[in-house]
Amino acid sequence: LLKGLPPNMPVLATTATANMRVVRDVEAQLGGHVDVSRGSLVRKSLFLQNIRLRTQEERLAWLAETLKCRIAGSGVVYALTIRDAERIARWLRMNGLSAYAYSSGAMPPDDMEPALREELEESEAWKTATKDEARSNAYRMFLEDLLLKNRIRALVATSALSMGFDKPDLTFVIHYQRPKSVVDYYQQ
Repeated sequence: LLKGLPPNMPVLATTATANMRVVRDVEAQLGGHVDVSRGSLVRKSLFLQNIRLRTQEERLAWLAETLKCRIAGSGVVYALTIRDAERIARWLRMNGLSAYAYSSGAMPPDDMEPALREELEESEAWKTATKDEARSNAYRMFLEDLLLKNRIRALVATSALSMGFDKPDLTFVIHYQRPKSVVDYYQQ
């Protein structure tokens, strides 16, 4: 594709977490005449905290209490598996918090808030989706919109939600379990 472009055509290549080996590889692919701009990984708006909770019960109790009483706004809770995301979201709903699981193949839970279910089912994307994959995509887009508009407290997400989701007023990102790598952690 790049070879087919006119020689004076500007090209922009971006990534959030490329190491120097990847940067050199991209430079070579782009033809060598490349200006590289790297920013700091430090973000003034981020505060990190590590808490050790030994059991699932302790984690779930801490999460519900923290979201109810200590942190305002809306955000994302990351889980490693679809099963965990669904279980955590269900627990948060049982504790009075509007939270839904977000993963590949996600579908509305049986205990979805009736007004939200009605809104989803009235959406054009949901009505025109005839296969499960299309319905899951429509549902995930619906959830993203709810979070963007602060209409739900949390998305409990797998890595299906990471780079590319932009919400400037996101209040929290909580990792329910340790991410698989530092890169996963940073991207989330």
